[in-house]
Amino acid sequence: MDDEVFGKLKKLGFDEKATLPRFVDDRSFYLSCLSSFISETDLSGLKAALEHSDSQQAFQHLHALKGVTGNLGLGNMYDDVCASVEKLRNGSLDGWNVDFDRIEADFAKIKALEQ
Repeated sequence: MDDEVFGKLKKLGFDEKATLPRFVDDRSFYLSCLSSFISETDLSGLKAALEHSDSQQAFQHLHALKGVTGNLGLGNMYDDVCASVEKLRNGSLDGWNVDFDRIEADFAKIKALEQ
């Protein structure tokens, strides 16, 4: 089962060699942390901040998401979050709905791993 999940993760940009050392090379521990990320992550606060043009709050949500996705080695989602963080760092909310949709789609693919 683990090999199947890790195979699917790799298709989502996961780099096992770079990531697993952060989890003492323990695949079960990694999967436990990934499961916690999936169950505890709620993108509604980010979406609300973006809808209300609250760039500071949106930046805080995205910056936290950047850290977690980076630590978990969720390459594709991490890249999309980083791009949005940089836009907000520069004060731009341009195209936020497209950016959010991309991040939400990335997260849906990760959530599907647990099904």
